[in-house]
Amino acid sequence: MVGSILWYEYAPGGPQNPFKVHITEVDWLIDSQPYETGGPFTLKGGSTAELSIGLNCEPVNGFFGVTPQTCSSGSVTIETPGFSLINTNAPFTWSSGYAGQGATVDVWIHFPNHDYTGALVINLE
Repeated sequence: MVGSILWYEYAPGGPQNPFKVHITEVDWLIDSQPYETGGPFTLKGGSTAELSIGLNCEPVNGFFGVTPQTCSSGSVTIETPGFSLINTNAPFTWSSGYAGQGATVDVWIHFPNHDYTGALVINLE
């Protein structure tokens, strides 16, 4: 019973926090070009959340064989007004090695203190 009351009071849109932030999709861009889409989810206004995306770094197959590459995550910018970046592990670089290697970009975002419904756009540039 107590859990039900607390959920009602503090749930997104509840009496203690009447604001809901409904993310219809998370659009990840690389250099302003579409890369990956995720979502949807709903949080209370003013919340923070950690979001992540996986990136791949592939070696180059050339005339003399496979050549490892150095890849960059790019810097993170939040393109959606009202949202702010709290922290991130980007930018960073990593090597593809000879077989390819993945890396994960993590971002911690603060959501607006008002109702919002729409996409959240995150750009790696």
